[in-house]
Order: sequence, then C-alpha cells, then structure tokens
Amino acid sequence: MITNSPSEKIIKQAREIAESIFKSAEDPNQMPINEESRKKLKKLSDDSLLYKIDEKENLISWVVTIPTSTEIMDKFLAKEINEKELFEQTKPNTEYDALYLCAIVTAPEYRNKGYAKEMTLEAISRFEKTKDLKVFAWPTSKEGLNLARNLEKETGRKIYLRID
Repeated sequence: MITNSPSEKIIKQAREIAESIFKSAEDPNQMPINEESRKKLKKLSDDSLLYKIDEKENLISWVVTIPTSTEIMDKFLAKEINEKELFEQTKPNTEYDALYLCAIVTAPEYRNKGYAKEMTLEAISRFEKTKDLKVFAWPTSKEGLNLARNLEKETGRKIYLRID
C-alpha cells in the first residue's frame, strides 16, 4: 500500500533511517530531517511524503518531494542556493511547476526490487497536472544517478540533475 498518512511509528522509522543515510544534522546545506520539516512538506502538499508499507505495517520504501517553482529549481541547479535554501524559499499555497526529488529511500532488506522506481513514478504522477512539470534531483549516490537515468529512459521525461 502507498500512503501519504502513515502511522507515527512509520514516520519515526523513516526519519531514523533517512538521518542515518543523509546525516542532515551534520550538514547545514541539506534540508533538515525533523518534525518541523515534515510539517512544512505536508503544507506544501499532502503528497510530498509518500510511503510504501506492507500488510504487516513494515516500511518498505518512501519518497520525499518538494513541489516548487522553475525559478527556484534553476537557482538550485546553478548552485546559487543549497537544498536547505530551496526548501526555505518554497512557500505553501503557490503554483508549482517543478518537482524536486529530495529523497528516495528503500529499507535495506527491500532494495533492488524496483520499489524506488515505483515510488518515484507515483510521486511524479501525483504532481503532474500538465506535461510541463519539470522534475529535478541531486543524486548523492551511484544508485540515485542510475535511478534518475532509468526514469528518463522509461518515461521519456528529462530529469534535470545537480551534480556536485
């Protein structure tokens, strides 16, 4: 099941796994992984956080997206702003025409089964009002870069990348 309103247990588990991977508490350039950020993401869109959970309430995979503007996307891709600034500059209740694929995580025991791709495609579909939606990412791993390239091939959609 894919949901945008999981249990508190799932939210806590996702946050702990994500922090262990991204270590945002140690990096002032990243969007923080905390309750305040989760609340803002929900204000941006109920679909900014999507979770895949099995019938036994096990967390399988999740995706964090930030719906934003092309203007903010362009600044981020040009390295004029960092991820934290992208998040701060994106305001609720505005017209979004770009979607930042902020984090795509699969629990270790479920990796290499297509869940990351499934979750990313689901996230994009929930924001795609028109074909003009621009999708962008900042892959921080080889797997993330491969996922972005595979999604481009499968969907025929350009995914704009920030490569550091």
